[in-house]
Amino acid sequence: MFRVAMFVAAALSSALVLSGCQRTPPAGPEALTGVITESWPGQAASLRLEAVTFSSATVLAEAPIGADGHFTMPLPGDQDVVDALTPVDAEALCALFGPDSTSTTEVTPSPLDVLYAEARVYASAAADAEPLGVLGYQADSAEGLISVILVYAASAGTVEGSCGAGELVFDLDLVAGWNEVVYTQSGNSITLKTGGLPDGLSWRYYATSGEPGSPVEPPPPVEPPEPTPPPPPPTPLTPKEISGTAEGWSDGQAIIRAEGTDLDNSRQSFVAEGTISDDGKFSLTLPAEEAELADVLFTADQELFCPEPGVSTVEIAPGPFETVFVGNYFLVYDAAEDELLGSISPHRLVPQNDFSYAYAPSDVSVKGECVTTYGDESSTLRLDLEYKAGWNAVFFTQRGPVLSVSTGLFPTDARWIYTDEFQVLPGPPSDPLSPSCDPEDLACPPPVTPALLLLDRR
Repeated sequence: MFRVAMFVAAALSSALVLSGCQRTPPAGPEALTGVITESWPGQAASLRLEAVTFSSATVLAEAPIGADGHFTMPLPGDQDVVDALTPVDAEALCALFGPDSTSTTEVTPSPLDVLYAEARVYASAAADAEPLGVLGYQADSAEGLISVILVYAASAGTVEGSCGAGELVFDLDLVAGWNEVVYTQSGNSITLKTGGLPDGLSWRYYATSGEPGSPVEPPPPVEPPEPTPPPPPPTPLTPKEISGTAEGWSDGQAIIRAEGTDLDNSRQSFVAEGTISDDGKFSLTLPAEEAELADVLFTADQELFCPEPGVSTVEIAPGPFETVFVGNYFLVYDAAEDELLGSISPHRLVPQNDFSYAYAPSDVSVKGECVTTYGDESSTLRLDLEYKAGWNAVFFTQRGPVLSVSTGLFPTDARWIYTDEFQVLPGPPSDPLSPSCDPEDLACPPPVTPALLLLDRR
């Protein structure tokens, strides 16, 4: 299951390539033709090439898929991809291994603007159609499954070296335009390489469930509305089911727990519990009904997102709401002794952005900025949150003194990793403006926004 999830979301679905062609830098869009030879259910569908970032997916091209699995996909040119490019440097590529890990990665030029595309299958060409699955261009080898990733680079460049203890190896010589990158995983080591494709590649279809061969169902018929329909009964919120396989875990059956952040951030509160087996497979369900979370919810209002002396343009619509954050890690406990052993957390290859799970009992919007100035320095919290009722993916991007927080799609390209270290959130800060601390003294610690503490992943 891990292999399917890993390759489908992170690599396979981005594998639109020139069928049987060796590439020179493209001068413009090219039409690509292929036929799905494995696991196609034999129904017409729609195929979209999407540039996927940490919080959104941008459609770059779209084409029909015939019932026989044939498709022709336009490969977009420079002007069609410029808004989807993401700057990548060595620090971003190796961020998941931590600041103290060994890294020999060099990116030239740095940063290099790139995008990573996914080929997603939809039931129809309707704009609101849900994805049914993905396509991958793959070959089997003695080392495991090999996939081809489609990467667009704004300019020619190279990425060479490794992250961690050789766990992520780069040997990329990118041209300006589209590049075919061979993605190979052997044990805990992943290699990304350009220059030549392996033999035996074929197009394969994976349903959204991660299992090949599931049928592509047509969209349900749209019924005309009733002239004066009665108000629908409240729809129960859907619990958030989280499952995967954690690399590095082999210590038998254990318990995993999700814990929510309290308002003052001084401790964690129990939210949900699941299991992890000796092969690393785990599952956990975050409850969705407000009554089940009553003991951990707190109120999110203007004071939370921008306390004094911050200057705020934050607007919450329709108004303050109850929420709780669950960090992007789960604690692992010994099943018999209830002893804390470590944690598992999801990491993404590129781009690297932290995310957490956030709950809202109903739809709510939080937008604006909070600017806090202390001495000659200032920090900005930039909010672009569109919560839906239930659990939401909240992403964090730090650029100098600006922390941007936004909602988006739950990542499907995460690599779950176990470590015997675990995160401990800091206690409540002392008041930096108390009488014992002169605001004009630059040695006095800067004010800390409670919202930033709630979002602290360190």
